[in-house]
Amino acid sequence: MVLTFPCYIKEKVKEELYHSKNTMPLEPWQWKHTNHPGILRKSASCLTILGVVTLGKLWGKLANSVLVVNTEDLQKKILHREKGVPLVTVSNHLSCVDDPVLLGNFSFKSFLFPSRVRWLPGASDIAFMKNSHVWFFTLGQIVPIVRGDGVYQPSMDFIIDKVNDGGWVHFFPEGKVNMTKEFLRLKWGIGRVIAESKINPLVVPYWHIGMDHILPNYPPYIPRVGKKVTMLIGDAMDFKEMLAQMRNEKRSPMEMRKQITDAIQEELGRLKARTEALHYDR
Repeated sequence: MVLTFPCYIKEKVKEELYHSKNTMPLEPWQWKHTNHPGILRKSASCLTILGVVTLGKLWGKLANSVLVVNTEDLQKKILHREKGVPLVTVSNHLSCVDDPVLLGNFSFKSFLFPSRVRWLPGASDIAFMKNSHVWFFTLGQIVPIVRGDGVYQPSMDFIIDKVNDGGWVHFFPEGKVNMTKEFLRLKWGIGRVIAESKINPLVVPYWHIGMDHILPNYPPYIPRVGKKVTMLIGDAMDFKEMLAQMRNEKRSPMEMRKQITDAIQEELGRLKARTEALHYDR
């Protein structure tokens, strides 16, 4: 259920005040990204991504049973969308291996060039705590986000630059691995990215079930085999008319990103129900 705007703002302010006292800003050594990578950086990034995706394919497709519905449609958007048009994908987050295993369902052509590969906001307090980890995740096109620093932190500006360059960005807008499997309220960062994109992006939601069975979220953290995963890719969402109307009405940036995020949340709710029906019938 979506909260009314005044009530939602009160909750949001309380949440941000709490987090502002319990978070640390991004340290300089945690940021390795550049807008102008050289050939060595691009090659290292390509090898890192291909290696991780290969492991994801082997683990997901050979060791377990992964059913993906509507792969072809999203594959076309990844490889053959109009030049300059950004792609934003969004999904729920069940396991720390969601990204590599689910990416493994797309063809290797999607990962041969870093310019085609998704960018992904990742928690700085988890993935970026050691210098070796920073380099690994940076080469994997993960962008460190400081949880609790809001939608206007520099890392989000970097993500918006990638969208405005026609790139692909994936969001886990629950903001964490959802170990309780509640239907969590989404973070507003994705709303800001879509609202501030220079070109209306293709926004593709999907829902998945079973990733926490492949790698449990509780000890012992032992990779499993023979488990089933179901992933349902939804239809692209078009925010062009919504954005035009909100701009004509002179809505505030906060109102705009909330309305966009609410629309995505409602669509994910519909996908959740459909994915559950598919998964439990297998």
